[in-house]
Amino acid sequence: MAQHGYVKAYSSSPRSVRVVSRTRQWSVWLRTRTPLDFCIAFLALSSCLLVLRLLASILVSGSTISYIAWGYETVSAGSDNAFGTHRVPVSRIPLFPSQQDDGGEDSRGVRLWNDTRDPSIHVFAYHPRQRGRLRSVDHLWQSLSSCPFSHPANITAAHAQTSQTTAMQRKEAVREAIRHAWLAYQKYAFGHDTLRPLTKGYADTMHLAETLVSSLDTLKLADLEEEYKTARAWVETNFSLRQDVVVSTFRLCTKILGGFLGAYDVTADYLYLQRSLEVASILAQALDTVHNIAYSKVNLRTVQGEYLSWSPGNVVLAEAGGLGLELMFLSRISMNSTFADLAFKSIMQIHSQNAFRTNLYSTVLDGRYGRPVNGNRCFGAHSDAFYANLLKMWLSSDKNQKLYHKMFIEAIQEMVQLFVQRSAASGLYYISGSETKYHVDQSTCFWPGLLALAYRTKGLTWRGSELLVLGKELLYTCYAMHVGSISGLAPALVELKSASVADDVTVTPAADSHWKLRSELAESLYQMYVTTRDPLYREWGWDLFQAMSKHTKVDEGFAEARNVNEIPVSLDDTMNSDLLSKTLKYLYLLFDVATHEGHVFSFDGHPFRLPY
Repeated sequence: MAQHGYVKAYSSSPRSVRVVSRTRQWSVWLRTRTPLDFCIAFLALSSCLLVLRLLASILVSGSTISYIAWGYETVSAGSDNAFGTHRVPVSRIPLFPSQQDDGGEDSRGVRLWNDTRDPSIHVFAYHPRQRGRLRSVDHLWQSLSSCPFSHPANITAAHAQTSQTTAMQRKEAVREAIRHAWLAYQKYAFGHDTLRPLTKGYADTMHLAETLVSSLDTLKLADLEEEYKTARAWVETNFSLRQDVVVSTFRLCTKILGGFLGAYDVTADYLYLQRSLEVASILAQALDTVHNIAYSKVNLRTVQGEYLSWSPGNVVLAEAGGLGLELMFLSRISMNSTFADLAFKSIMQIHSQNAFRTNLYSTVLDGRYGRPVNGNRCFGAHSDAFYANLLKMWLSSDKNQKLYHKMFIEAIQEMVQLFVQRSAASGLYYISGSETKYHVDQSTCFWPGLLALAYRTKGLTWRGSELLVLGKELLYTCYAMHVGSISGLAPALVELKSASVADDVTVTPAADSHWKLRSELAESLYQMYVTTRDPLYREWGWDLFQAMSKHTKVDEGFAEARNVNEIPVSLDDTMNSDLLSKTLKYLYLLFDVATHEGHVFSFDGHPFRLPY
């Protein structure tokens, strides 16, 4: 035995002889096995692992889950508030009135309910919510199957008629708000990018009349004909791209090109197609790079591109990958496939260069190759337009471009796996700002509407009904962010504590307490109403409209809220273009009879007709 190399140093040990003997037995066994034997062994091992996982899942889901009932008492104006500088248990947020509520105003002046329907229509209004953080994806789906929104609302014809009658009156109120904002812009900032409502002046960043161009389809949809004609005349005689100014490529596409395309969609006016082609010629050159990754900025006159100033040589995911929907729609109406091809090549490059093991993408990309620059991944700012456009681009391709469909499904799967959370104390479902931080970014509140659109899309079959329930719960959280503040307007960021405390919701510092006339909640309410026809979402939309009318409407237009957690609300001297192009448009459509089926709305809120 000592002559056999391996055991030479250990030949004196009987234990070593036994080890070598067993090794030789295994070696002989392995040499005599067939491929079929290895397949059987692999299947047996996989079956054992699957059984262990199922047992673990049963043990997790079978654990005791406590409940928390939502309160209905009104928070007085002087009391501590859930999103204010002082905190109270989330169960005190007055999301719904009691059954005896007469539909009057609460202490914030936000009207909660005003019809006479039976409260049992919405069982979730009086249903407790589960507590505790989600332990696994399986736990998420199980919890959604028993959550309040998994039960359909019992809406009778009488309730629907009452809602429709009320909606017509509210639509007129929103229409007057659109007129109020537009007339202020026309009076003090006509032909400029944005209005300064407090000082009655204007501001320019692109010098392309951003508010005017992005409001064209809103004015037409709201039947403000005189205002629309004034805006069209300016576009025909004064709009010019021959300026030595550097502009954001993303805003040039979404707001200027998107504004002209939306106007063309609702009017079929050839003027807007001409203007769209002029803008697209600059965008095409900005995309004409080695690997079709668009520059972050472009000079209108020289058409020379620039990268991010705060990250030289790089681009943001939302900007590099968020240009496709407008370019695809332009290709279809102009019968020129060049623009759609550029969009596809850009998305394909980003997809092919993804170095992550998951199906999400870095928020910052290398400007030349589209490779990830950092490990940050999220579904809000810096990424929102990219993920929002994937589903809409698939629909715009008549469901022929499978890459967009594949990437969207994979993104949802990763979102559910890594980012969907439930707060420990209040049971609120939310999309976390990152994989390690428990906070709600208001910029993620477009996702409930996107999930509603996905649900009513034929051919998108991955967990359709469960995604709709998830969308409803996420929308409930976004609504809670608004009504939970003392002003009825949501801060930009809300932190959900990971500790097991009774009140796990608190607003972050004052720097994140602003509300910039944002549209995400209004957009999701509109999409969810179109999907479910549930009048509840119109009620929530009315709460939002009344809060913004009370606290942000000024003599000349509307102003951004600087701090939503103080009364009176302090304001900034800005009325950005999103107010007319998105926020008020979605609220108007929410109360409109027409639901605009057969359209998708771009990231900037412009309607694009689908090819089917």
